[in-house]
Amino acid sequence: MRPSRWYRVRGWLAVVVLLGLMWPVQLATYHNRVKAEFRTEVLPYFRSHGTVEKYGEYLPGESATIAFMGGFRNMARTLLWMKVDELWHGGRWYRMLPVMVAVTRVDPQFITIWETFGWHLAWNLNAAAKEQSMEAARELAALTGELHELGGAVVAQLPRPLAADLADAQRDVATAAEALDQARADERRLDVAMSRLQEGLKAQRYAWERVAALRKDVDMSQIADTQRDLLATAESLIRSRREENRWVQEGIDIDKAGIRANPDRYEMYWELSWLYFDRIKEYHRAEEMLLETLRRFPANRKATPERQKMVRSPFYVYHTLAHCYEYQLEVDKAIVVWKRVMREVSKHPVPEVPERSLRELETWGDDPAWGIIMIHREQRIRESRFLPPWNYTSARGKAALAWWAKNESNPEAIERVERLKLILRGEPPGTKKPKRRFERDESHGEAANGTT
Repeated sequence: MRPSRWYRVRGWLAVVVLLGLMWPVQLATYHNRVKAEFRTEVLPYFRSHGTVEKYGEYLPGESATIAFMGGFRNMARTLLWMKVDELWHGGRWYRMLPVMVAVTRVDPQFITIWETFGWHLAWNLNAAAKEQSMEAARELAALTGELHELGGAVVAQLPRPLAADLADAQRDVATAAEALDQARADERRLDVAMSRLQEGLKAQRYAWERVAALRKDVDMSQIADTQRDLLATAESLIRSRREENRWVQEGIDIDKAGIRANPDRYEMYWELSWLYFDRIKEYHRAEEMLLETLRRFPANRKATPERQKMVRSPFYVYHTLAHCYEYQLEVDKAIVVWKRVMREVSKHPVPEVPERSLRELETWGDDPAWGIIMIHREQRIRESRFLPPWNYTSARGKAALAWWAKNESNPEAIERVERLKLILRGEPPGTKKPKRRFERDESHGEAANGTT
């Protein structure tokens, strides 16, 4: 081997040995930096929301930390993402959050983590909070009923003034508990209902103490325990209701952070638009984000060559904007968007959708019966999700509401609405609905039952 070649080999070997010696030092340094960033940035955020007990001071595993070294950010991201998947399938939803935060730190351009993070907060954890609030509401109703039964057993045997005071106190507690349940996530209504419940429980306890002074068989310890449980359940209900709003707001914050980290990607603009449109049904905010998405990422086939290189908005962004206008009964704007879809979106995968929607709007958009169908549909969805009713400010929305207020009891108007419902479902009035294969033919019912 020539000396010059030997020197080169020795040089490379020295570099490899030096890197190997530096590896433990670099590992420890990076691990400490990640841990410090997590504890100074992530945990204070969790503590400020009072949920450290749910998240815990959990850091990614050592294998992921090792993968951080040497600039292997893609490998680190993959390991962390696998950890997120493991926690998800294990049902540990809250422990996913710090790991997802770590993924966004390692690779802010990994768009999937932002999409999943916002969705997990606004949908999954919001739904979990709703389940907790529903369970607390059921328990609250059961405890209220228990107190009512305890009072009903002795009211008839009490002097009239004392019986009236106890009955009034029982009724006030039941009314306040019902108001607390109906307040949903309205902060002001929750505070008012909780204050009324506390006052009612105080008056109820005072009435029971007067009853106990007359009747030695009254167990005040049982009443006190039930009242204590009822108050604790009411506080749990309020916490759950507030968490419902908080998780949605945190989902919005994550989507906005994803937009800041990836301003040249349409996905996060779309995710935030869909959250506004579908999750909380705030159509004005959804409309603003959808228009911003289409402004930044147009799908126009006639765009300049520079714009052709940009990421284009898919067809469903246009569809959502059109539906956003439809649900607000902004028929003219919806028609413009559907025409824009047909004009700008090339190779539309389902071209019959914009054609059918455009035909429906042009045919029935001016009919107040169509407007009432859309309004009632929206009301049913909002009631099922405990969302406030939508305030229709468009001319067609106001006209439809005025027409229905005038003709709500008119049989002809009701029939007109029902007939239009059938037409919109593709079932023309007067036609017999075809039987499905699994539907039993009533004319052959006896034969089907084995009788002659």
